[in-house]
Amino acid sequence: MARLVRFVWRQYRFELSSVIIAIVALTAAAAANAFLLNETRPSSPHLDACTATDTSLDTPECSDVALWLSLRDTEVPRLLGAMPFVAGVVLGSVLVSREIEHRSAQLGWSLSGSRAAWLMERVIPIMVLLVVLLGALGVAGELLEAARLPAVDPRSSLHDYGNRGPSVVMRGLAAFGISVLAGAITGRQLPALLLGGAVSGVLAYGLVWTFPYGAPWQWVADEEYRTPGAEIAYRRDRSGFRAGDGTILTYEQALAQAPDQSDSGAADDWVYANYESITRVLKGSQLAEIEAREALVLAGLALLGTAASLVVVDRRRPY
Repeated sequence: MARLVRFVWRQYRFELSSVIIAIVALTAAAAANAFLLNETRPSSPHLDACTATDTSLDTPECSDVALWLSLRDTEVPRLLGAMPFVAGVVLGSVLVSREIEHRSAQLGWSLSGSRAAWLMERVIPIMVLLVVLLGALGVAGELLEAARLPAVDPRSSLHDYGNRGPSVVMRGLAAFGISVLAGAITGRQLPALLLGGAVSGVLAYGLVWTFPYGAPWQWVADEEYRTPGAEIAYRRDRSGFRAGDGTILTYEQALAQAPDQSDSGAADDWVYANYESITRVLKGSQLAEIEAREALVLAGLALLGTAASLVVVDRRRPY
């Protein structure tokens, strides 16, 4: 293993050192931000008083709250969400494409005796490195989330989903597998980087649009719904009304049941008096289930990209 690590470092030291420095720096920034937030956090009554109105923060008495809010509203969480894709693309795109472009692949394939073994000697050490680095980044994201929303357990919240926790690791591995395949197909570093980045970008948007990956939505009474970050942490823009027998109705369906249709105001009052107003949400307690669903999809993509790369490398010409 030590020989493999030294070999991989010699081959890809520029990309590896760049990614390591970037992730370590971002991890340190997230940890430092969390530390500052914890050290300067105002008391809850003071925070509530200073955020009660739009002008409260402009007063001298609330300068400490204004400072704390500025420390909380940084770009660090968004960078935490973007870094896994960047790291996966940068490391994966050069893995095969560089040696094909530099015409050293033929010698490597002949010396190793197996093109699959040649590829896995490169894939496995970098995957392990990604898991370690992105794992630390995911933990730092959790610490930052706890500092930004101190009244909420980050493991029971969907706030800033994808910018922390296991998702950070799995997204990086998926981008890596996709980019390795892009490099094996194109055989050129720049096209592999662009193709891997483009597909990973599509993947990032796809994760947003397919959230929560089949996890069930739940209907709750409006008074139970709380702002994002609380136990009920994610709201789909859909509301309805629940009858006494549990039937879910849209507003139009409930309005059609009103006895007096001629007076719209009276009909509206009748709906709210006779039906329970409800909202469709995801609860923070579903976080682990949603993470597991996403992890299965991303692990499948990472394995599929690696397996397809093995097939492409085994069949392609060394140039």
